[in-house]
Amino acid sequence: MTIALLLIILCVGLLLAIELVHLGRATPGLPEPAQLDAEIARARKYEPMGRLFAQREFTFAAAYQDNKPAIEQRLRKNRRRVMGLYLKEIRHDFHRAWSTCRLLAPFSTDPEFGAMLAKQIGTFYTLYLTLQFRLLVGSYSFAGADVENLVTAVKSLQINAQQIVQGIRTEAFQGSAA
Repeated sequence: MTIALLLIILCVGLLLAIELVHLGRATPGLPEPAQLDAEIARARKYEPMGRLFAQREFTFAAAYQDNKPAIEQRLRKNRRRVMGLYLKEIRHDFHRAWSTCRLLAPFSTDPEFGAMLAKQIGTFYTLYLTLQFRLLVGSYSFAGADVENLVTAVKSLQINAQQIVQGIRTEAFQGSAA
């Protein structure tokens, strides 16, 4: 039991280390404010994630399929696949937002910005790996708060990047006006 737990912790740590190395290599160019606005608006695409495994969806489907278990199993399988695609996409968006924030960090006036970035990556990957694990073992009770918190982590980074870029533009405008 103890060895199995240690192996699981080691595997999760290894996956997190690989992701951090991958994040360290991704360095996008300085984003345009319009690009950041578009990324924040695109975060709405994740709203259906929370409903993929809502019980009312399966209750509705069961009422119209004469209680055929094969149809419900196929529905769950397809929704697991869709959730996996959502998770892959949100991870990509998080990487992009995190890399942008890391690039903008020297311009931030907030002394806690670096600590916030570290906290955000920990929060995101805790939620992300939890959702991946639940998806793997077939536990569908995650659809609500965990998905919402995952989306919030991405939006938070995108908003922070947007605020820094706006601060840089304000300083540049004030400098050129003087």
